[in-house]
Amino acid sequence: MEGPKNLRTVFSILAILGVMASAVIVAYRLIAPNKEELIRQDQKYAEDYNKQKVDEEKMTSLVITIGEQKYTLRLAETAAAQEIAKATPFEINMTELNGNEKYYYGEKLPVNSENIGQIHSGDLMLYGDDCIVLFYKDFQTTYSYTRLGYISNPTGLAEALGDGNVNVIFTKQ
Repeated sequence: MEGPKNLRTVFSILAILGVMASAVIVAYRLIAPNKEELIRQDQKYAEDYNKQKVDEEKMTSLVITIGEQKYTLRLAETAAAQEIAKATPFEINMTELNGNEKYYYGEKLPVNSENIGQIHSGDLMLYGDDCIVLFYKDFQTTYSYTRLGYISNPTGLAEALGDGNVNVIFTKQ
């Protein structure tokens, strides 16, 4: 009787191991994407990255001069931003507000406002239809703005703008 009992135990253990191995294979197939899917995801990421890079290169750029500092402004794809580009060169005197932005009331521009949510240092926005706003600090907002563009490298922007009102010159690149 010992033989068949040991044999049953061995078969039971083999059966349990087989079920566990099958479960692992099924779990792997459900959780881990296949090699082709990983390759497809990598290719899509590369395509999206390259498209963004090309789109950024196609964007109209202006130069903003504040004192001795020059910054590259990448214009948004809005009618208001295109009006800004057409108007260059021009100089405006921007007024300090809230310790995070400078603003200027000027000509009426086309509005395409949206709730931005997050403001970044270097964002250039239109508030309403005639108020150009240049932000020099990051913060959350519930206000709606029309995007005009952003300064691609805003390092030193807050220092260049200073504490008070400031003249800002917009020119073509």
